[in-house]
Amino acid sequence: MSPCFSRGLDAAPVSGLALLAFLTLAPTQGVAPAAEPAAPTGAPPRVIVHALGMAEGWPIRNCRECFETSVRRGYCWLEADFLETSDGGLAVTHDGLEDAMALPRPFTLEQFRHARLLGSLHPLDAAGLAGLMRDHAHTVVVTDFKSDLVRGLPILIRELESAGVD
Repeated sequence: MSPCFSRGLDAAPVSGLALLAFLTLAPTQGVAPAAEPAAPTGAPPRVIVHALGMAEGWPIRNCRECFETSVRRGYCWLEADFLETSDGGLAVTHDGLEDAMALPRPFTLEQFRHARLLGSLHPLDAAGLAGLMRDHAHTVVVTDFKSDLVRGLPILIRELESAGVD
């Protein structure tokens, strides 16, 4: 049985067909701290947490707090939304949240990094997500590109490689 468990309202059941619809990026199988579960192996999960999960009572926000809350709750498989910025960066966000973050349309990566969601939640860019994945090597991120996959995927791969995530 996987060291990660499946419970909570911020997670959704997943079928094999749904898994095929996403590109899954698995973190490096490095040594994790003693408190971390081992990297998932075997059959696909029964649950993938949507948009990195829930933080401060707000569901599906693709933010640092959501990732940290999901990991603390024992989830390993996390779905994240990606949107290319006007200057070629990669934001971990869902399209249409610009107003909630007081961002202009289009926005730059630097503008995104300094924005706050719901006033206090910290947005993630690809580099920030890669750092969290490096620190929590048991996590697996299922990608959902809201902008051009062909342009966005190489950006994500570069950030993951820079952080030492395979």
